[in-house]
Amino acid sequence: MADWLTRSPEEHILYDADVLFGPWPSHPTDSDLATVKAHLARSHIHNALAISTRGALFSDTHGNTETLTATRSSSSPSATSRSDQVRGAAERMDGPPRRGSSPSATSQAQERAAAPHAVLPEVGLVPVGTVDLRDAVGAAEQVEWLVGNGVRLLRLFTGNQGVLGETPAYKYVVGEAIERGMVLLQDGDPRRFGEVLRGRGAEVIFLDLHVYLLADFLLMAKGEPGFRATTRMLSSPDGIERVVDTVGAEHLVFGSRTPFMDISPQTLRLRYARISTEDRALIAGGNITALLEKAV
Repeated sequence: MADWLTRSPEEHILYDADVLFGPWPSHPTDSDLATVKAHLARSHIHNALAISTRGALFSDTHGNTETLTATRSSSSPSATSRSDQVRGAAERMDGPPRRGSSPSATSQAQERAAAPHAVLPEVGLVPVGTVDLRDAVGAAEQVEWLVGNGVRLLRLFTGNQGVLGETPAYKYVVGEAIERGMVLLQDGDPRRFGEVLRGRGAEVIFLDLHVYLLADFLLMAKGEPGFRATTRMLSSPDGIERVVDTVGAEHLVFGSRTPFMDISPQTLRLRYARISTEDRALIAGGNITALLEKAV
């Protein structure tokens, strides 16, 4: 059997920074939370930064309420102290796009066949809030409400909401979030939004860094310790290695875009990246752990 067909502990992920659940009109099926969690568990992803799609597409107020309800009813690591969270998740570890691409039936069948009788671990959930950037005043109120309810992560759906650059509303809302110590999960072109966020002490995870934009991201990251990106679209033979060698593994996190993307190609890419065990552990969850500790 080929080596890559046997799962390695190097494919296990402590934190996935890019997970959604709920209806999405362009997706062929609605992915409920239970289905998403089962898919993550089969892929040995132990914790997820999770958000309801309702907040992005329909109503930020109702979406945020749905996210909080779902994550609090699950065994969310946010319900315990951060030290317990990190220790408990570490003990479960065995070792250190294009949008619209759905997990294939073949890959899901392979996951089920790999361990047909295994008891899947419970996936911990960390709530991620969002706002409607088209209503800046209401968005600022939502930021305040989120912080008051213990949410420290704010995902911005600028593409879905038609906010394509440096608008007064965008600058105002991110300013409110940064002032309150929130971590931003930013979609879209990092070059477009990175310029707005530079020099503000922002903690940001760019969710859509394509390998073609990597050089610009590296230039920004050199002067911004709080700028990070997910590995999802770093699909070139040396994309992950270039980031680690240039600015350090501290600037990368794992983010799968579940349930809209296959997970296994991304975990395999991290497994075979020519980086140290320590750097791989940072990308697989150590950096998210540090962010959550800082955002408390």
